[in-house]
Amino acid sequence: MRYGRRAIVAVLVGALWLAGCAQDQKLKQQLSELQTQVNELQGTLSDINLRMEELNSSLFVLRETSRTNRDAIKKMQQELSSPTVYIDQPAEPPAPAPPVMAPPPKSAELDRALPPLPLPAGSGKVAGDEEKAFQTAVQQLDKQNWGLAVYDLNAFVAQHPNSAYLPRARYSLGEAYRRLAEHAQAAREYERCLAAGETAGPYAPRSLFWLIQCYTQLGLSEKAQQAQKRLLHEYPDSPEAKKTQLESPR
Repeated sequence: MRYGRRAIVAVLVGALWLAGCAQDQKLKQQLSELQTQVNELQGTLSDINLRMEELNSSLFVLRETSRTNRDAIKKMQQELSSPTVYIDQPAEPPAPAPPVMAPPPKSAELDRALPPLPLPAGSGKVAGDEEKAFQTAVQQLDKQNWGLAVYDLNAFVAQHPNSAYLPRARYSLGEAYRRLAEHAQAAREYERCLAAGETAGPYAPRSLFWLIQCYTQLGLSEKAQQAQKRLLHEYPDSPEAKKTQLESPR
């Protein structure tokens, strides 16, 4: 009878052990499924972030287009409200033609002091379609279509996150945002250009120079001073550093 009880206890312990193993296996499977779901959610979140950035760019384009349309409508209303008066006047001899002057440069005073440099080639191999997409985006910047440049450059960054042109695209985005008086956005892109390190090439000191201007516009004097110290320390022989020294109060 004693041996029978022991056998029953042994059978019960074995059953409990088998049930525990099955439960552990089930928990491991559930953990694996949860990890798979987490990975999928992370990928979805990354796609949403890229889409948000594209939507922000579209918003800038719409804002600029709306501003241009309002100005055009206001000008037309003024012309329609003002009557046109025609006065007959005796013909006058044609005035001598003025001397031909060279057209003024498109850039601002600071750009005249710091002429555009050739964009650095970066590192790595570049596909033909990638180069074409970047050149198309930069053309909008050359045409002073700042809103379209923001849209195209953001699209390029989203579509080519590992491109050798990425530091150049970040700097160009900073330029477009700065022209739109979006100094906070411009400062962020200049910082991203600097984060590329050596691949930023001559656009590292240029980014620091404009960071000083952007932070000053935003009232962040401490950050502006930090950018100035970095420019003078890391790139003392650059044209940007020399111009900063000339402009700094003595």
